[in-house]
Amino acid sequence: MKKTMKKILLGLILSLLFVIPLSAPSAQANTSFEDIEGHWAEQKILQAVNDGYISGYPDNTFRPDDNITRAEFASIIARATAVNEEVVDFDGFDDVPST
Repeated sequence: MKKTMKKILLGLILSLLFVIPLSAPSAQANTSFEDIEGHWAEQKILQAVNDGYISGYPDNTFRPDDNITRAEFASIIARATAVNEEVVDFDGFDDVPST
């Protein structure tokens, strides 16, 4: 159930990217993600990365089919809506490791 919910949330995020007007990907977008080539959301992922809404992992992967945490989801929504992430309390999420 938890895995299904996370996939649904990822789908909602990607769906939002179709609604939110984004500019075309530019040379600034990280095109070196090893795991998005040919993925159905490749262009939207690149647009969102270019616009600063999302980013990949340090190992140059994006992991488009992986589940996301609530903190990652909140961070994406905060960036997409221009909410200051510093005011969002991610410590309250039990699926986020403490720092």
